Amino acid sequence: MSAASVLRAGAECLELWSERVPPLIELGAKASATDDAAAGRFRDELIAIARGSSEIAARQLRRGLDDLDAFTRSHEGAAEQPRPGGPANDGPANDGPANDSPATDSPAT
Repeated sequence: MSAASVLRAGAECLELWSERVPPLIELGAKASATDDAAAGRFRDELIAIARGSSEIAARQLRRGLDDLDAFTRSHEGAAEQPRPGGPANDGPANDGPANDSPATDSPAT
């Protein structure tokens, strides 16, 4: 499953780069001609592509972990055992409220 995740991430990143690099090359040529505005746009576009690639990799990693979890989880009692940080919650597991003090019915003064 890890190989499948890497292949999916690689294919998506390749698609992103193949769409966004040709205009980036043009911007790079303009930027090298000492056009400050083009240099700024080149930098911004390059960072945007890197962020997009990072998001793709993170999404595919989460998908791979979900696949691994589903594949290795026993089917007995699976309904009773919630998966911390599963597909419905991409964040860390929530072990309860951060404040362990009991709730009160009176408003704070």
